[in-house]
Amino acid sequence: MRKQLLTLLAVVLTTTTLAQAQDKPEANINADIASQYIWRGMELGRASILPSLELGWKGLFFTADGAIGITASDAERELNLTLGYSISGLSFGVTDYWSGTGDDKYIYRRHTRHNHVVEGFVGYDFGIFSASWQTMFAGRDGYNTNEKRAYSSYVELKCPFRFATCDWVAEVGVVPYATTYYETKGFGVTNVTLRATKALPITDRFSLPLFAQLTANPYNRYGYMVFGITLSTGK
Repeated sequence: MRKQLLTLLAVVLTTTTLAQAQDKPEANINADIASQYIWRGMELGRASILPSLELGWKGLFFTADGAIGITASDAERELNLTLGYSISGLSFGVTDYWSGTGDDKYIYRRHTRHNHVVEGFVGYDFGIFSASWQTMFAGRDGYNTNEKRAYSSYVELKCPFRFATCDWVAEVGVVPYATTYYETKGFGVTNVTLRATKALPITDRFSLPLFAQLTANPYNRYGYMVFGITLSTGK
């Protein structure tokens, strides 16, 4: 069963660079234009635009990110809000994910709560690699083998490095126990990703970051190759 809820991001440690203790508030605007929307080893959409807004001040950070398909008029929309805190490499917080199509409403009411899922996270950046744990505790979570709330969890390791003139990120994601959300019946490695980014010079003052990403979901035996560009106001 293909999942149609949620996004990117994977969101735990990707915002920590913005969330370091600044004296003044900082903001970044970003957008990926990608050939596929892959999240935690799952395909959530075909060609998509993935925008995000990041705010940070003295360790506090707020992120709004989303996704919308660009190949179909009835493509699913996504809006995710994260509030967290980061200090000395440690990050923790809560993310509310929402997705819908057509006339689906965003505001959280009884008839719309099935479009939301709420997740708590904690992560630590060790410098050469980072680790994070995410657990869903409200909204449209999955079910375990006893057909009860699974408290679906996801554990991820990321390692950035530079090689052959490209910036790389290697990541491995694991689902520790059974949940219909990630389509696992127990422990499973659901995400093995290698992503390379390189800036394409356009002028003396402007370059366009291109990325290519190879993702495998060993547990469900899926594989993906993604290409895209990143637009960002950050450094």
